[in-house]
Amino acid sequence: IVIVSNKEKDIILVREEAVDLIRDGVVKIQSNALEGDRIMQILHPLSLGFEKLFKSIILVGNSLRSTAETSKYYKGSAGHDLLTLLDYIRSSCFLEDYLLSVPIGRSDKEYLASVHVLAFFEILGFYSQKGRYDKIDNIIKNSIHTSPEELWYTLEQAIIYQKAPELFDNLGEPDALSSALKLVRVELVVMVERTVRALARLLTIGGLAGSNKSLYIPLKSFLFIQDDKLGHRQYRS
Repeated sequence: IVIVSNKEKDIILVREEAVDLIRDGVVKIQSNALEGDRIMQILHPLSLGFEKLFKSIILVGNSLRSTAETSKYYKGSAGHDLLTLLDYIRSSCFLEDYLLSVPIGRSDKEYLASVHVLAFFEILGFYSQKGRYDKIDNIIKNSIHTSPEELWYTLEQAIIYQKAPELFDNLGEPDALSSALKLVRVELVVMVERTVRALARLLTIGGLAGSNKSLYIPLKSFLFIQDDKLGHRQYRS
């Protein structure tokens, strides 16, 4: 019998909320037009979901180090900066034994530092810190600055250029544009799935959750996604 403390129950609850938000964001990636206000509808649940998920991972890792060392990641601007949170997970939560003995652990850590993943979480972090108030700030201050939508379009173009450069030069053609948007949807879902899967592995085979496997239950559906299924699961219930 595994005894779950009140703190662990709270972490599991936060993680369940995070997964629900992330799933909602993926549903919107798969169904929304990838433009204008529809992008903001995607960013909102994903930014909240990943912020909760990252912090819950750091909380579990807290048992390995002082609370004072990690408390700064729970509040203030750092608490909404998803790149900072992700960097902390990469640098402090991947245990040495996991990286030395399990090749997939090293692969996951490297993936979480890949260019498109960092760009994706830069957008989500930007939205968490500033973008959710973007239109209000513009009204009040009459200011014009980089928006989450602009960063999003830059990421879309980078994905298309890397994955299907032959489409990049023909985006003015309807068929090429349709194929490019389909590719972007799949790759965005892959990034979400691989990130959550990497964190689920970190808790289980990575040893971060110790013997208490209940801490990974909310992530179970992502843990067992096979590589050839990434990006192709339908999340609309």
